[in-house]
Amino acid sequence: MRHNRLNELRGDGLVARATRSVNSALFFIGALTLAGCGAWQATKDSTVSAAEWLFTTQVKSMNVELNGRAALNENATGQPLSTVV
Repeated sequence: MRHNRLNELRGDGLVARATRSVNSALFFIGALTLAGCGAWQATKDSTVSAAEWLFTTQVKSMNVELNGRAALNENATGQPLSTVV
């Protein structure tokens, strides 16, 4: 009887250790997932900020020079007239 009880205790200890190991592994995987999510979010935010800085420049003034042919907008005497753009 004592021998059977000892085997049962050993078996229960093995199950308890296995359960603890599985729980520890699941906790570790969950912690890595959450940490990875935060790292991914930080990387994405910095990449988006860099892209916005690079591709969206603020233009305060722009000088545009348009040259048309002299015969494009003539008056009766053949002199070119200015055109508002």
